[in-house]
Amino acid sequence: MKKLNLLLIVMLLFSTVSCNWVKSLIKGKEAPKTEENVNMKAEQEKLEFEKEKLRLEEERTKLESMRQESAKIRALENRFAVYDQCVVLVNKTYFHSAPNKENVTKRFIVSGDVCTLLKISNGFGYIDYYNYESEKTTSGWIDLADLEHYYAD
Repeated sequence: MKKLNLLLIVMLLFSTVSCNWVKSLIKGKEAPKTEENVNMKAEQEKLEFEKEKLRLEEERTKLESMRQESAKIRALENRFAVYDQCVVLVNKTYFHSAPNKENVTKRFIVSGDVCTLLKISNGFGYIDYYNYESEKTTSGWIDLADLEHYYAD
């Protein structure tokens, strides 16, 4: 961000220096080929190149972040298999209507609850949880980071 601000300041300074050259371009006249104009054009091309370089670097950083997140999700998913028995590790984990962070519901299960993993997608597991007190089964997507394998004693 600092580089972009510096680049804008340099461009503003450059534009005030080359005002006569710009006026001649607007009037349809070709600017006289002085050393100053050639240098200004080279500076302008250099600034455009730097701007493009910054944009590409920003894009590269974003892609790398996405790759790392994808690898993290794959590693999490590889820890589990379909029909595994899992236990909730966190105090409270909410069900989601789809395997993403946006579709959270009001339903939840709590630490120590045991469930069965039926599907895996996007770092989420579709689970069945049977509540023995109410004798009801609740199903939905749970963040796999909130679960661990259950090993019965």
